[in-house]
Amino acid sequence: MLLSNKDSFVIFRLPNSKDLYLIKGTWTQTKESSSTFILSEFKKNKTFFLSGKKENLTTDPVITTDCNLVSPIISSKKTYLETAQKFIELCSTKKVDKIILSRVIKETNPTNNIYSIFKDLCNKYNHSFNYVLNHPTLGMWMGASPEELITGNSKYFYSTTALAGSKKWAKNINWSYKEIEEQRYVKQFIEKKLLKLTNEASCDSDLKTVKAGNVAHLKSTFKFKTNKSIINFVNELHPTPAISGFPVKKAIENIFKYEQHSRGLYCGYLGEISNETINLFVNLRCMKINKTNLFIYVGGGITNLSVANDEWEETQIKSQTLLSIVKK
Repeated sequence: MLLSNKDSFVIFRLPNSKDLYLIKGTWTQTKESSSTFILSEFKKNKTFFLSGKKENLTTDPVITTDCNLVSPIISSKKTYLETAQKFIELCSTKKVDKIILSRVIKETNPTNNIYSIFKDLCNKYNHSFNYVLNHPTLGMWMGASPEELITGNSKYFYSTTALAGSKKWAKNINWSYKEIEEQRYVKQFIEKKLLKLTNEASCDSDLKTVKAGNVAHLKSTFKFKTNKSIINFVNELHPTPAISGFPVKKAIENIFKYEQHSRGLYCGYLGEISNETINLFVNLRCMKINKTNLFIYVGGGITNLSVANDEWEETQIKSQTLLSIVKK
């Protein structure tokens, strides 16, 4: 099977599963009865639904692209550190409590068959939501996201997570006050949203250390039920402070003001949907792909306790999820 940047498709695998699925069809901005996959940008002004049959992928396809996109802005280390320091000052003066700063890393595309990278990604990372997709205007993207947005079904319950705080993975991790505070902002935001939107919600597990590739995070899990439209519920919840900051609205204003690049699908959400079931994930550890280059998106949370150079190093660590596959 040959897939290219002229096709509308997604290939994906759910966390801790070996089953790969292919959906090939048409992206629309209106949900139809045949919609089986959803995709949203970080800015939330564009959500797309992929209509098509979900099929088990039993043979390896060839995925090619002859598209050469205009490169997103690649910030120098100097520019990144200056912006990080500006964000630290915003947090120190209490204009925001937390804000996410991201950057883009440019690497040479090492292969003519994009699927070979995706196959290596799946072989190395079993815990994450892994995907490769193409959209006619948003382009070709690939990722291995550790962050569940909402999963579950209308008959039983849904779950969502507060995932924040980052350190290089080790057997025994001592979390600092800064990382615990980062995660607390996300947890409290989700708790307030759930109290507002549903009468039946609980924290199923609180403050666990979880591994995502070579990175550790702090995670709390919530379960809830709702009679509301789950897509409307999703858009009330997203973006959480984990990928924007806190307060959310003020943090996003400053992200748009100071980040030089467009995030595109980075920190948006994606996943499968049906009338009863939903499996959505935040689009982290991801990259945009063209014929000659790969553009890897990474970021981290900044508070008044942050040190700019430490934040740079954190993005270096996070980038290894994809760089370790690309630069073997």
